[in-house]
Amino acid sequence: MHDPFLKKRLNGSGGFCAYYYIVIKDDCLYLAFVHPKTGKYGMNNISDEYKRLLAKEVLEAIKSKAFYKVEVSEVKSQIIFVEIV
Repeated sequence: MHDPFLKKRLNGSGGFCAYYYIVIKDDCLYLAFVHPKTGKYGMNNISDEYKRLLAKEVLEAIKSKAFYKVEVSEVKSQIIFVEIV
């Protein structure tokens, strides 16, 4: 089965990892999950089981239009999620 996720590393090997969920709807690509590669919340990769959970949550967010904008903090070591209303 084709994996609908696209994984993109941000800021090199010690930065973040973003997972985009590929959905063809209104010409959009949805960011499903971002995690740091190192530090307290760091992890290497996400499991297929977790990807299935994310896919379900992304589809629910698309249906309910519950979207967030991702911003970089002033110190550039954190990312911030701001709800789009």
